[in-house]
Amino acid sequence: MGDFLDDVTPEQGVVIDDAGRQAATVWGDIMTVVTAREEIGGTILDGACREVPRIRALRHPVFIRRVSMITGKDRVEVDAFNGPVCIASEHVAPGDLMPADDTAVIRTPRSGIDEVLSVAEDISRTGSRIPEALGAEMTPCEARRRFGYHSLETRG
Repeated sequence: MGDFLDDVTPEQGVVIDDAGRQAATVWGDIMTVVTAREEIGGTILDGACREVPRIRALRHPVFIRRVSMITGKDRVEVDAFNGPVCIASEHVAPGDLMPADDTAVIRTPRSGIDEVLSVAEDISRTGSRIPEALGAEMTPCEARRRFGYHSLETRG
């Protein structure tokens, strides 16, 4: 399964479409050691992963749908490399950017990254102001309305 990592470069990441399958893992600590060593951008996996404590200790970004201890050895094989995939119903093409954190993964065509970053910064800035307003005894509805929270993602 991990032989394809020889062809991934540091400016790339790994995105695996395993259709959310739970029957066998397609990622683990050995593959994370390789991606961390080669400074590959990270891994996004629509499927199962094992050895999560060791992966976390490596502090290399791996975003997964499920945790399982059922190994994929002799059960999983690569179908295609560097082609389009579907991750959680989102179509992802080679070259798309996939910014991620502990909350979400967002697919962004490379040509749209400036707009996505601008919207994300506005959401983050506004989102940090609302808890302060709530601490000043403003209701959630009043705070969202005051800061235009519901209109942040509807630019256009």
